[in-house]
Amino acid sequence: MPVEVVDAPNTRGTRIASGAVRAVSMVAAVVSVASSAAFIVLAADRVPFSNYNVTTTDWLLVFVISGYTLAIAGFAWLIALVAAWRKRHLCTRWLAAPPALLAVGVLAAVAIGLAIPEGFDASRPELEAVAAQARSHPPGWSENYGYDDPRHVGNMDVGSVLHRKDGVVLVSNADSGLFFQMSGWAHSPEGPPTFDPGVRGLKVKHLEGPWYSYRYVL
Repeated sequence: MPVEVVDAPNTRGTRIASGAVRAVSMVAAVVSVASSAAFIVLAADRVPFSNYNVTTTDWLLVFVISGYTLAIAGFAWLIALVAAWRKRHLCTRWLAAPPALLAVGVLAAVAIGLAIPEGFDASRPELEAVAAQARSHPPGWSENYGYDDPRHVGNMDVGSVLHRKDGVVLVSNADSGLFFQMSGWAHSPEGPPTFDPGVRGLKVKHLEGPWYSYRYVL
């Protein structure tokens, strides 16, 4: 009586397929960790063990690069998930790693962002001190710190401070830099500050008291 031979699931082809699913999952997990780390750095506005200043340009680059890599890795991971679902012997615990790691990273970035107060109101006392310090110098005085090693004022990164001849104190935002945009804050007790009429896209907004925010294109 002939005996029917049934191929064992652990054939060479199955081992290759299992290895491919596991490899795709591991790569997707690495991409998830790298993207999560980048989001955490953006949320903290600090690069660990470095004086590098995170700017708006870095935000754009991280979102574009992470978006593309996550989309590609996610598509490959989805194919691996469907293959493992259709053939249960291809299942591996690595399949759960990419979404779990990405979720943990995003939650950590959100928690850090909420824990670190941002914006003008959170740093106003320190900005007031900077304005008073600038006015202790004669009009025309300025101090430049640059974008690479800015001055930390509260939770703000300041690129320069200028006591203009009209009495206005300008505090530039060292985190601006997207498409050559300049932004910052102006302490102007006499009313809205004026700027060179040659600047493009000028936007001045009253914040509170003598403080205004400004933005323009170089």
